[in-house]
Amino acid sequence: MAAILAQGETVATLIGDVWDIITANPVLSTFVVCGLITAAIGVFGAIKGTSHF
Repeated sequence: MAAILAQGETVATLIGDVWDIITANPVLSTFVVCGLITAAIGVFGAIKGTSHF
């Protein structure tokens, strides 16, 4: 069990390192924002589509 928790902590640390690299670079930050906007539009469209009977 301790090994699983240690690996989870390692993964969290690596994700944090990658996030720091992405946010330090303006071009990569732009790509992340564009991806998030696209995902938000898709979710909004799905919600809107299901609300019509």
